[in-house]
Amino acid sequence: MNETANKPLRFAPIVRVSTEGQEKRGESLRTQKATIVAAVASLGGRLIDDPWKYSGAEHATPAFERRKLEALLRDATQGQFDAVVCADSSRWSRDNLKNEEGLRVLQKAGIRFFVGTTEHNLFDPTARLFLAMSAVVNQYQASLQTSKSITNRI
Repeated sequence: MNETANKPLRFAPIVRVSTEGQEKRGESLRTQKATIVAAVASLGGRLIDDPWKYSGAEHATPAFERRKLEALLRDATQGQFDAVVCADSSRWSRDNLKNEEGLRVLQKAGIRFFVGTTEHNLFDPTARLFLAMSAVVNQYQASLQTSKSITNRI
């Protein structure tokens, strides 16, 4: 609960897959959405009015545009929600630079950050270290999978 206003937190979920094929044929978006709906209910919050507007196919690795993430960050600075939630840290970012930039925007806007039901206090150095390490590990994993895919095609 948002102690200052005694109202439920308004959550903006970020739900993504890396490719349009995964978006059209995969189960990941549905699974992530179900996980987020359950997490928000467990936390006593509510989803924003258009909860899936930041959802869909969008790479989270370096050198890829993140239009949905950019929209979320822009809306964060306008106070359109109180918290961001994702089902897994890899859905937030696989790019350490974008991870840090995004978390700074959220922190400055006073937006809380959750992975499932776990809140990561953006003012806590240990939480920031965990999120940074997650982004680096997720970036490595994505790069490794891409490399393996290229090798297998050759």
